[in-house]
Amino acid sequence: MKNNLELKLEELNEYVAIINSNDTSLEKSIELYEKSVVLAKECYDILLSANGKIQELSKQLENTITDLKDFE
Repeated sequence: MKNNLELKLEELNEYVAIINSNDTSLEKSIELYEKSVVLAKECYDILLSANGKIQELSKQLENTITDLKDFE
């Protein structure tokens, strides 16, 4: 099953493909561009949150390793 980020990226790619086609009106292209900007921001926020979680887990691991070394 695809996660939220994957779904948003797929939708973003679909918008880009439509915008890049020559069959889209200017108004529709602008509408899709606006939606793309929102999706890109949402993807960035998801990645930023994931990065924060990874940094916190890394810090916890470092603390555990330090505690184990102190235990020896």
